[in-house]
Order: sequence, then C-alpha cells, then structure tokens
Amino acid sequence: TNTPTEVVYNKSDLNLDRHVNTFDLFILALDWHRVAEKEIGNFLLKIETEEDLESITVEGSGRFDVVREGKYWAPATDDPDLLPNMFQNVNLYPFHPEFFTSVFPERFAGQDTLALILRDSPRDYFAGAIFEFRTVDGGTVYGFDSVADYLDTSELLTQEEVAQLYDILSQNFQLRPFAYAPVHPLAVEVASNWEDASFPVYLPGATIEKTYEALTVGTNYGRVRLLTVPELAEANANGTISWQDILVLDVTPFDIEGVQAAVITGSPQGELSHVALRTARRGTPNAFIANPHEVFAPYENQLIRLTLDENEYSIDPNVTLQQAQAWWDENRPSVPNPLPPNLEYTEFDNVLDMNISDSSDLVGKFGGKVAGLARMYSFLPAENQIPAFGIPFHYYHEFMTANTLTIREGEDFVTVTFQEYLESLLEDPVFQGDPEYRASRLEGFRNIIENRSVVDPNLVTALISRIEQVYGSTSTMVRFRSSSNSEDALIFNGAGLYDSTSVCPEDTLDGDELGPSHCFSGQDDE
Repeated sequence: TNTPTEVVYNKSDLNLDRHVNTFDLFILALDWHRVAEKEIGNFLLKIETEEDLESITVEGSGRFDVVREGKYWAPATDDPDLLPNMFQNVNLYPFHPEFFTSVFPERFAGQDTLALILRDSPRDYFAGAIFEFRTVDGGTVYGFDSVADYLDTSELLTQEEVAQLYDILSQNFQLRPFAYAPVHPLAVEVASNWEDASFPVYLPGATIEKTYEALTVGTNYGRVRLLTVPELAEANANGTISWQDILVLDVTPFDIEGVQAAVITGSPQGELSHVALRTARRGTPNAFIANPHEVFAPYENQLIRLTLDENEYSIDPNVTLQQAQAWWDENRPSVPNPLPPNLEYTEFDNVLDMNISDSSDLVGKFGGKVAGLARMYSFLPAENQIPAFGIPFHYYHEFMTANTLTIREGEDFVTVTFQEYLESLLEDPVFQGDPEYRASRLEGFRNIIENRSVVDPNLVTALISRIEQVYGSTSTMVRFRSSSNSEDALIFNGAGLYDSTSVCPEDTLDGDELGPSHCFSGQDDE
C-alpha cells in the first residue's frame, strides 16, 4: 500500500524511453494539421522540462505543498476520433470547457464538455490537474488528479482507470517522479485504501495544514446557509440559491452555478478550481475556512456582514436588513430597465414577417427571444429555419389580470389579481431581503398558477387555429418557449429562467386526457 508522503515506483515508470512522439499523435488522430497550427501557446503535447511546465501552469494555491498547477485532457478510450492527451495553457484558458470550445470550436461548440468527463457512462475523456509538489523533506514530486462527479461515489475513478490514465500521462509528462496525487477528500480516501497499485501514489501526510485562505477578498451581506455538497446540488436544481445567500459548504464542490453573496468551503480550493475561477470573475468573496460548519453554526439563517481579507476574516451578525439593502443597492451590478411591453398588440405574427428594423418595437410586442429569432432568420439559410410565430405580451397581461387569489391582510382576507399579488411581493422588504422566504412565496405562487388558474378559452382556440395555419396540421407537436422583455440581451441573457413545454393541439381538441397522443403515437398519455 502506498502510504502518505511515500512515492513508490515500478520499473516501467523509470523507463525514460516510454514516450509518444508528436508526429505519432498526428498519425493516430484525424485532421491533426489543425493541432500543429494550435500547439504553440494554447497547449503542449509533451512536458519534457521545467520550462515546459512553467510555461503552461500557474503558481500553486490551496495547499502548502503545491508549487505549480495546471490542467490536462486525455482520451478515455482508444477511439481514434478523440483528441490526444494535451496540457492546456491555463494562463490563457483556466477552464477546461473554455479551452476546448475556443481552441477546437469545430468539435465542441455548443456541447456540454463537462458531460464528457464527469460521468462514466461512458466517459469520453479524462481531465484534471497536474501539479508540482514540494515534499516535507524539500524534495520535488510531480503529480496529477482527475475530476469526476463527486456527488456519486460510483463515478470516482477506479484503480484500473487511474492505471490507464497514468499510462497515458506518463508517456507525455516526462518529469520525474510522477504520481497519482488526488486532492478531493473523497478521492484521497479511496486511493488510501488501494493495495498493490501498479502506479505511484502521492498522498501528503505531514504537511502544514492551512486553516484559512482567501481566494477572492471582499465584503458582502447575506444570509448564512450551511450545506453539504449534495444539498447544494439539490438547492441549485430547485432554484433556491440566491445572490443574497452566503454558502457555507462542507467541502469544495467540483463546480458552482448561479450567483451568491459569498462562498466558504471546508476544503482547500486551489486557484484553478471551478469554484475559485467563477467567484473571482464575478468578484464574489470566496475562501477556504477549516471546519466552516462549526464556525458559522451560530449564524445559520441569519443576516451577517462577512469580510474576507488576505490573512483574516470577520463576521458581523449585528446588522439590519436596511443596512444590507443599502449595501446591495450601492454595490450590486445593475442592468438598464427593460423596454416597456406593448400590451395593446394582439396579432400572432409569423417570425418571417416581422419588421426587424425596429428592435424596440419588436421586443416590446414579443420579447427578446422572438426578436432575436426574427433577426437570425434574416440571414439563416431557409433549410435551417423552423416555422415559428410569436405570442404578444397582451395575452400574458390579460391572464395575470383576469385570474385572482385570496390573501390575508392583517385580520382580513382580500381577493386580488395575480398581477396585484405579484406587485405586493415585489414591494415586500422581507421578500426582497430573505432568499428562503422569497423562494417559498414564489413556489406557492407557481403552484396556484399551475393548478388554480384559467386560460381564456378564446385564446386557446385562436392559438390552435394559428398553429394549423403555420404548421399545416393540429397533429404537429409544437414547442412553446418563453420570450420576455428582460432576457436575450447582451447585458443579461436570462438563460434558464423559464421552462419550455411541448404541446399537441389535437390532444386538446379531442376533449379528453386519454392517450395515446395524436401527435406522437409512441407516447401513452396526452
């Protein structure tokens, strides 16, 4: 068993003749004249010297023993269409996805590149970090780790997969000693139990442990949320993470989405971790603090003022919502007010017939997504255009003012329209300042809209008629997508704010809810 701080070598590891020439990689892969053009600057196919390593890495962070760190990508199968092992220049492309969509757009543009590496179903590529370590006795060890979906322990690399990866990397990373060096706590735990590994393993033992490291210094107000990484994933999926939340996490997640007030993790992050990169770009205060759940437990769900300095942090719980709101108003980025909606226009215009010369008018009638589609259709080849029409804001406003609900005001119950209720929420300071309260109220409002509202039957009839005109049939499945006056703009894209849904008009016309669908016979229900 490879013990902490011990690096064990097998004979093959010491064979310096084991390598693959750059020329060989061109022969094995397809279209590698493109690689030859891009090799200088963006990545290296081999690391043979300290100068090579320094040219594509950055100074280490996160642990005292990390001197330098970078990133790699390697094929997980012998498919000749896959890219070969590459060491990306993190000075230019710190994110794996950015590297591949920028350097190889013909392969990866529009793809979820993280899906290619995180899950073994099957995994197309291995990806992770490369390191230069300084050991406790002053020696040097070079190593690598591999990213995976740490929410599912079955997705962690097995001993056999690491052996496969080591064999690939060790041919092209020629500095020695070179070892598997996991940094995520789960991966470290798994590797520490391996016996008779065919490759070297480096697990730091007696290194000096940090208790605090600020990755992005700064100050912000927010409510403390103590979460495990699985709880974070669930909250993110449910849309309950807010820009007013200070996320205190037990360990560092592989990635983090959305915007937060601040992020605290209980394990070191490293400058090139996705969490560190994203928070740095946003200016979100972010730090590693040892035992963070214990440190922040007294402030759970409380509004605090958190300051992260280079060498220390401070927590001030004696703050008011008014102070926090004043801080947010002064420091939070703002976007211009959206164009006012045109609530009078009622026509279901065909996208091809829309006047794209007046963008404000188009966005005011139909929203940014419809306007953007109309502009795109002005130059997109006809064979790539899908028939489409827009539904103007008039009908949304009609729906919001025609439907009502009963709410409590003091000791009384009053009936208000959906629009009036929404406006009352926006004027409520607790709704504005408490993310958990806001999420609860919005969830309740969505449930009312979905289960207790009525869509004007005349609108349904008109839509079905328009669908038949545009698509030639009421048995064609049609995709309904959102288009608001505050999305699909350069300063704010609004991606992921709304759900899309597919509709079969004939299923509505048949007067029942029994399947199969008239638009898709393979679907048992309507």
